[in-house]
Amino acid sequence: MKAILNGDLFEAEEVKISAISAGVYYGAGCFETFRSYSGKFLHLDKHFGRLQRGLRWLGVPEDYEINSDELRNKIRSLVAENGLANKDARVRIQVILREPAGYQIPDNLEVDRIITAEPIKAKEEPVNLCTVPTRTIPFICRPPELKLSNMLHYRQAFRQAQLKDCDDGLMLNRGGFISETSISNIFWIKGNRIYTPSAACDILPGIMRNVVIKLLNRMDSYEILEGEYQSPEIDDADQVWLTNSVRGIRWVKEIDGQEYSTSSDFRTELERAFESYKKEHLE
Repeated sequence: MKAILNGDLFEAEEVKISAISAGVYYGAGCFETFRSYSGKFLHLDKHFGRLQRGLRWLGVPEDYEINSDELRNKIRSLVAENGLANKDARVRIQVILREPAGYQIPDNLEVDRIITAEPIKAKEEPVNLCTVPTRTIPFICRPPELKLSNMLHYRQAFRQAQLKDCDDGLMLNRGGFISETSISNIFWIKGNRIYTPSAACDILPGIMRNVVIKLLNRMDSYEILEGEYQSPEIDDADQVWLTNSVRGIRWVKEIDGQEYSTSSDFRTELERAFESYKKEHLE
C-alpha cells in the first residue's frame, strides 16, 4: 500500500519522520479518520475544519491553513493508487508536530502530514460491548471535540474490552455516567424515546453522531434526549447502536451479557434515512 507524506507518494513502509520531535515524544499532533464510499466522501469539510482547530490548539501558527482543494485531490489520488476507487476504504490524515523535543514551541513550527488509505469490510456484524474500567478524560483537561494523537485512554479501553473477548469497550466518565466507546458514540431507544450521552459526559461529539441526530430529528415519531445516564438506564433498551465516520451506524447485540435486538422497523427506517442522506451529501 502507498501513503502520502507532505504531498509526495511513497510506499507506506518507506514513510519516515524525525525521531526527535514533539510528535514522537509526546504524541503532539492531531488526526482525522473517515470512510471513502467507492471514491466518494461524506462531509470532508467538517473533518478538515476539525483538523484545523486541532492544529490551532496545538500552537501551529495562524498562517498555516489547510488547503481543502489540494487535500481532497491528494486523498482521491491515494485512494486510486491503492486500488480503492471502487471500494470502501478507511482514510486517515495524521498531522505531527516537527518541533524539537521539549515544551518550548519555536517560532517556525512545522508539521509532517501523512495520509493513508486501506480497505475495510463492506459489511460488519453487530458488536458486543463490555464496560471497561478506563474512564473518559474530563473536558477541562483537553478539548473533547478534537481528535488529538495522544489518546491512549481510548486504546487502553479497547484493549481491556479485547481481554474480555468483546468487540469494544463502553466507557463511563468520572461521574459514572455512560459516555462513549473507545471508537464510537452510543445511542439507544426505548419505545419512541431515543437517548444519547450529552456533552456533559465528556464525549467526543462525532461528525457521524451529529448526522444521526439530524436524521432522528426529521423523524416525527421519536423524541431525542441528550443527558447524563447511568448504566442501568440502558439495560431495558429496545435497541442500541454506535456511530462513527468509518463504520457509519453499527448495531449492538450485547452489553455486559445483556442482549439487545438487532432488527426492527426502526432500524430499517434509520438505515434508509442514512442511505438517502449519503446520496444527497456524498461528494
